Amino acid sequence: MSRSKIDRALYGPSLFEVTLGAALSIALGAVVAFVFLVLKPVIVVKDTPKEEERVQGAVYFVEGNRDPLRSKQLPKKRQLLNEGTPGEIAFTEEELNAWFSSAMPEKPEKVQKPVPAKPAPAPKGGKAAPAPAPAPDIPEELLTFEALNVRIRDGVFQVGIPTSINLKMLTMALPVVVQTRGTFEKQADMWMFKPSEMYLGSMPLHRIPGFTDALVKRVMRSSLVPDEALTVWKRVSNVAVDGKQLKLTIEQPAAPAPETTG
Repeated sequence: MSRSKIDRALYGPSLFEVTLGAALSIALGAVVAFVFLVLKPVIVVKDTPKEEERVQGAVYFVEGNRDPLRSKQLPKKRQLLNEGTPGEIAFTEEELNAWFSSAMPEKPEKVQKPVPAKPAPAPKGGKAAPAPAPAPDIPEELLTFEALNVRIRDGVFQVGIPTSINLKMLTMALPVVVQTRGTFEKQADMWMFKPSEMYLGSMPLHRIPGFTDALVKRVMRSSLVPDEALTVWKRVSNVAVDGKQLKLTIEQPAAPAPETTG
């Protein structure tokens, strides 16, 4: 028997082996906990439930209103933004939701799948074999998003993104809601959304340092935010979340300095 095996039998595993095993156990536990919280269902509601009605430990997603009858002023307000008209423009959540919904890219048409063959005839005295179930249509992309959903209440701006995690190899699509709440602050030459909290499913991402800011910047560069909206957003000089409205201010361009004659 070798010396190392004798030492192991007498003294047990080394400090390195114990430390490595503990580290791997912690890492595995963290991954399992992360996946569990991400896939833990979120309760989708139209209004914030009362405290006595809330399910303990559950994460809620309160949807913003999409009433098209309350977004009739959107074309006029978009025109004011596009033209850089000086002044204050107030948007409601209904108008913002209508804007984001109209800007979503159209989903590709589904490819017509071949009709499955008819089941074989049943033997005498037996039942016919059931027809094979059609395979679910799982997108190729790992993540697919629906339109942004905005909710504005009590000076807090909330954005939710219904998302699907597509596991094509497993023919599974898992619905997940990404949601965040916060306000706005100016960074460099542009106003940016500053989340105070963010959830992926039931996983609180705001507890991971630096993660929320990185994700907001990525969303701003994605197709979820219309190019038109991003262009006009850069013209905004002030952003305020007031009650149930998002108020944007565009300043009058500074007049050119008069030429001096020498």
